[in-house]
Order: sequence, then structure tokens, then C-alpha cells
Amino acid sequence: PSYAGEWIHVAGTYDGSDLRLYVNGQLNDTVPAGLSANTVNDVLIGNRPSAMDDYFDGRIDEVRIYNKFLTEEEIRNIMNPESGCEANDVNSDGAVNIMDLVMVIFAQGRNQSDPYWHAYDHMDASGDGMINLDDVNSVMNLIGQVC
Repeated sequence: PSYAGEWIHVAGTYDGSDLRLYVNGQLNDTVPAGLSANTVNDVLIGNRPSAMDDYFDGRIDEVRIYNKFLTEEEIRNIMNPESGCEANDVNSDGAVNIMDLVMVIFAQGRNQSDPYWHAYDHMDASGDGMINLDDVNSVMNLIGQVC
């Protein structure tokens, strides 16, 4: 499928034997890893080690690396947080806290017409297409909750 002009969510997992690729929350491919978890290699995002001048031609946003295997359900929840804790943990540290509140307060006024909306849309807990007092209140109501 062509994704030109669209933001897509891509996730890769490694369970000790297989590599899995998810595109927009759906399993796209599984291949045997053929490597050991004990190897030390550079992590390159948007580039291949065999082609140092072959870079990804697009934008990459919200890169995360976890020290555990993520299930398909966890990947979908990260991609589309329902509501509550995950939707209000805007800095993805596993809890709703004062840092999340500060980030949402400073992002107030941003909306979908902002050319940098992709950097703020995850703060729109109310889902109304703008960062406003509803989102601030949403975070305030959940401060202290561990996700």
C-alpha cells in the first residue's frame, strides 16, 4: 500500500527468536531474527548499516525503544491510547504527573491547522483537534495515576 502524505505507525519487536513488524497496529511480517540479543550494534533509525548514504526520505516522530517485548495489544494501545492514563501520559514515562501537566499547559492553543500539529496531537486527550483547557483538566484529574 502507498502511504505517501500520511503519518503511519511502525513498530518492530524482538522476542528472542523472531523479529515482527507492525504497520498501523497490524502485524505485517515475521522473520527469524538470526542474531543474538547479546550482540552490540549501533541503532540506526532511518538508515541501513550497509548503505550509509541511503536515508529515509520523510519525517520520523516519537521514536521509542523499550527494554521488553511488546505484545500486539500493547502496540495498539501505544498507537491509539483509548483514554485515561495512556492518553494523558503525554511524555510516556508510565505515569500522569506534573511534567505531563506542564507540557499540556505550554501546548495550549495548538490545533490541527498548526504545521507542527504532529508534535502535539498526542496531547489532545479530548480528541477535539486542539490543545485547550479540556486537555489540561483531563491531565489534572489523573495526576498521580500510574499507567
